[in-house]
Amino acid sequence: MFLLHGGSRFEYNDFDTEDEFEVAVIAQSEALFGVGTIYIDTKRLIGRRGKWSGGIPDGYLLDLSDPDDPELYFVENELASHDVYAHIAEQVARFQIGRAHV
Repeated sequence: MFLLHGGSRFEYNDFDTEDEFEVAVIAQSEALFGVGTIYIDTKRLIGRRGKWSGGIPDGYLLDLSDPDDPELYFVENELASHDVYAHIAEQVARFQIGRAHV
């Protein structure tokens, strides 16, 4: 099974671990995020340690596709088996809280 999008072909892969998935995201970052983007594979704390700790995303995406409006995104690579609310939404909320307290 595969998906064609914007001239790119994406093959279905059922990753066993997030580490395997992260390697694939790094290798295919331009195809996934588009031309004019830079995927930064670094795990850095958002916010301060302690009360307002926002957590540590898997990476960051710098979108330079519009030179007049560059954007920075947090990237969290998650397996489909992870609970959307208990695991993923909680992490995204911590990123947002940490960002507000930098």
